[in-house]
Amino acid sequence: MWDISNTTTWIRGNHTLNFGANFRKWSLQRDLANDFLGQFTYSGFFTGNRTRDHAIADFLLGYFSGASVFQPAGFSVQGKVGNPRQFNYWYLAPYIQDDWKVTSRLTLNLGLRYDFRTIPFESNDRMGWRDLSNPRGGLLVADKTLVDKGIVGDQSYYKFANRRNPADASKKVFAPRLGFAFRPFNDDKTVVRGGYGIFFDSAEGREIDGASDIFPYVSRGNYIQSLGQANLITTDRLFPNFAGQPVATPAANTFLAVNISPEPRNPYVQQWSLGVQRSLMKNTTLELNYIGSKGTHLLMRRQIGQSRKPSNPALCAATPTVGDCPVLSRRPFVNFATYIDSDWSGNSSYNAFNAKIEHRSNSMLFTTVYTWAKSIDSKSAAAGIGNDVAGWQGFLDNADIRRDRGRSEFDVDHRLVSSLVYELPVGRGKRFGGNMPKVADVVIGGWQVNAIATFQKGFPMTISAADVGGLNDTFGTNRADLVGTPKLIKSIDRWFDTSAFRQPAAGFLGTSGRGILRLPGTNNWDTGLFKNFTITEKVSFQFRFESFNAWNHTQWGNPVRNAADAVNFGKILSARAARINQLGAKIVW
Repeated sequence: MWDISNTTTWIRGNHTLNFGANFRKWSLQRDLANDFLGQFTYSGFFTGNRTRDHAIADFLLGYFSGASVFQPAGFSVQGKVGNPRQFNYWYLAPYIQDDWKVTSRLTLNLGLRYDFRTIPFESNDRMGWRDLSNPRGGLLVADKTLVDKGIVGDQSYYKFANRRNPADASKKVFAPRLGFAFRPFNDDKTVVRGGYGIFFDSAEGREIDGASDIFPYVSRGNYIQSLGQANLITTDRLFPNFAGQPVATPAANTFLAVNISPEPRNPYVQQWSLGVQRSLMKNTTLELNYIGSKGTHLLMRRQIGQSRKPSNPALCAATPTVGDCPVLSRRPFVNFATYIDSDWSGNSSYNAFNAKIEHRSNSMLFTTVYTWAKSIDSKSAAAGIGNDVAGWQGFLDNADIRRDRGRSEFDVDHRLVSSLVYELPVGRGKRFGGNMPKVADVVIGGWQVNAIATFQKGFPMTISAADVGGLNDTFGTNRADLVGTPKLIKSIDRWFDTSAFRQPAAGFLGTSGRGILRLPGTNNWDTGLFKNFTITEKVSFQFRFESFNAWNHTQWGNPVRNAADAVNFGKILSARAARINQLGAKIVW
């Protein structure tokens, strides 16, 4: 990586100007093609219900419900294992900011940044992306060699892009900033602050890996079978050899994952805040703040090849072989089985109020912060975080992502944290025993007490279920049906009202929402007792005794949230760490 930056400050009268630029150029080297032997899943669909014995029976007969492999193909890098590749980026961001002291009581901050990022390309043009003009599903490829060697063929599946990446980067990346600080009263004990800004962000490099993991460099296969499927494949007929195949066909790319988007965007966040800070007494301040943000063009994954919902799920549950019941007959793109596309349609909103009181003195620092917040999004990360469905592939229903909009996986609506650092006023030079002998001070003086207390509500919880028979094409996951009022019971045998949920029938997606309940929260105290010994003027020794979860309060683990588990559904079967005590020592110089 090359990173060159410059900042210049120019002060003229009431204006302090800061201007400069940042230039970066870097490459991302990746190689994930390491699953040569494959992975297999047996679910019991074909010999009975989803039980352990039936899964073993499926295994013995070779009837897999899912299998995957990453295998070399004809254009694999000679002498290398896997599929090494290198993506290239560069970034340029000039900016200017003026801190203008309008009066002795009012300061304005005015700024503008230009955030330009290129769309990445692969060093050897080993890159492909979705062809939006192909209704059957196809790829545009950057490598002219694939045309010359006959891999592209009649362009019904592959087509030469005549460029190195999907699109030119947007040049509309102006990011203004505005802020102010105002002292409204003559006593100078109150300050009002606020601001607004637009902040652009970069893409996650991991989210374009699949752009180079395509045939003929590798062949990545994902094979899914469900109830009602004709001509079931058994494991003895899996993983064909594509090493010598001259023309690209859909069979060589049954699993296209985290591909670069054919319509790249620049993700950005708008942020705004307003706060008041007041000095209450000597060394004690109170702050009240409101903070908000809105995310736009956020990166998500979407499995665009997911089968659409059947026209009559009830019929499919009873007779999975008729009409549009078979999963393969409902896929929107004939040429795609699993295609996890990068998608820039994500959005988010966050609003929070916090209050902070802080006291500082020569011997003590005490801080208490309370935060109320609400964060909403359709996905909390590109690959999802703890949402109890196969978030790595996209959404429960990739044709209707609105049903996934809900509380963010990291949302905490109430949180209170207090911390204390206190040097006991005993010992030489302190309030008590300031003239005591050095020998006594070694034992009595130099003690310090630390404590942190944390109380917060739990993270959002989604109630999951099984995809019975694999008819929903959701990689085995689902959400529970909502049949009552969702509420917490807060017992370890029944953390939530399990009667409000049920396992959906085969072919139906669950009706419950994302993050509608909360996991167990936190009630935790961490404490510490430190003893400081002065060795010389510049060298000291510290002994530390620290206790985490000092009062040994039980911090419950997560309950079983899968409605398909009739025995343990709703129960808490684990707890987080109990009290941990530790001793330590360090020399400071």
